[in-house]
Amino acid sequence: MKRVSAYAKNAQETFFERPLSAGDALVFSSVSYLDFLPELFSFPFALKDTFGVIPGNRVLYGCAFSGRFKDVQVVYQNTVFLHKPHCQYSVTAFLFDKSVFIAFRGTDETVTGWLEDFDIIHSKKLYSHELSIRDLNEIGKQFPDHTLYVGGHSKGGHLATYSASFCDEEVKKRIKKVYCFDGPGVLPEVRYSPEYKETLQKTEKYVPVSSFIGMILTGSDPVLPAASFGFWFQKHDHFSWYVNDDGSMVARKKLKPIALKTKRVFQKVITALSREERLMFTDIAERTLVYAEIKNIYRMSLRSIRRIFHYLLVCVRNKEEKKLLKWIRKEFLIGFLSPFCK
Repeated sequence: MKRVSAYAKNAQETFFERPLSAGDALVFSSVSYLDFLPELFSFPFALKDTFGVIPGNRVLYGCAFSGRFKDVQVVYQNTVFLHKPHCQYSVTAFLFDKSVFIAFRGTDETVTGWLEDFDIIHSKKLYSHELSIRDLNEIGKQFPDHTLYVGGHSKGGHLATYSASFCDEEVKKRIKKVYCFDGPGVLPEVRYSPEYKETLQKTEKYVPVSSFIGMILTGSDPVLPAASFGFWFQKHDHFSWYVNDDGSMVARKKLKPIALKTKRVFQKVITALSREERLMFTDIAERTLVYAEIKNIYRMSLRSIRRIFHYLLVCVRNKEEKKLLKWIRKEFLIGFLSPFCK
């Protein structure tokens, strides 16, 4: 049992000797968080060529010296960042042994990335959804004789399942497996579509035992509890997950009660709110984060945290908005703190 970075470094069997596994999918999903800038790299290039060029990433460092990953070719990357519509998007394709793994990036530290996450609760088709389908189709056309795998961590896993569901049929039939690592689900109108149901048959969704993000909009989608290091939300970090020597994820028997509560509370709240109310909530969230002057979500200052509370408690004066926030607070308090919600 190893952390994903140690697995990436110590895996020596080639993909010809051992087929792609969930642990490999997590490695590719982790590497997809990196920008391979054109002034530094010329596509295609091998992962071993990144050594000394992009310092500080433990998984990529491991790949550069691994018998399994060092010769994997990075053949495609497309990154789009827009403030309106909210779009923090990137996809990276990895070529190995007549197969291509298409990895979608999860949410980064930017406010725009997190606002796009809020958009998932009210919009069944985001701009990132359109981009993911377009890129998956394009990569499929570039490699017409290859087996395809699709995956991602967090929002990247969400985009993987969405794009695999609605891509071209010729591309879809070559997708062997979809991997989702603690990604949020989709709205009911997408979840119950025949395309999404078909994709679920070849999807493996892994979540930490105390999952939060991966339980949002999950519905009845099957999940596989996996081992990871850290406390509650820290377990979401892709660097914290454990992988067996054979490339399988280190499994756990069942989810913890907090994960099941998260699933029930979010399902109840999102179902009860109209699309207009969910849009209103997203608008409040955007105004709040702008007021708090946050540049990096993971490095919020105490001043920014105080400004968040000040805006929500003092600056929101519209009666409908105040009523909505009060109802949401009540539902979350009841859902998470009530001893009867097990």
